[in-house]
This record gives sequence, structure tokens and C-alpha cells, in this order.
Amino acid sequence: MQAETSLEPLELLSFLKSTEDTLGRVKSLRNGPRAIDLDIIFYDSLVFDNRTDNGDGSRPGQLVIPHARLSEREFVLRPLNEQVCC
Repeated sequence: MQAETSLEPLELLSFLKSTEDTLGRVKSLRNGPRAIDLDIIFYDSLVFDNRTDNGDGSRPGQLVIPHARLSEREFVLRPLNEQVCC
């Protein structure tokens, strides 16, 4: 899905998280099944990463654009490929 917004990336993330909560998303296993999952895959041509390096190999954070696991999401890649090739 493509959309336009006047929200900045972190504001958009907050709005999406609030929407997920309203629609019944509850915290569960990481990458486990969920009632709703809203992600920011791209934001124009912005490259953004607000994770911090803890020095132990972990990088907690809120937002990475383009989405950090974009290449693992066939349901995202297939429509992108169709858009580019056709």
C-alpha cells in the first residue's frame, strides 16, 4: 500500500503503533503471529536508523528505513518487483 502523510517518520511510527493497539495487537513473541502489523517499508528516499549500538552487538531502537528486514518479506518484494518490471 502506498500513502501520503504530513507526519515525520517517528510521528508516523507512533500513529501506526497507536492504530495497532486500537485494533487489538498485543505484545507476543518476536516475529510471532499477530492480529495486525503495520510497518514503514519506505519513506520517500529517506535512509533513517535511530538504533543505538550498546557495545554488545545488540542495537535496540525504534525505526529503520528502509525496513531492516525488507529482503525477507516476499509479500513486500513481489509487488515491488511487479511495479518495477511491468
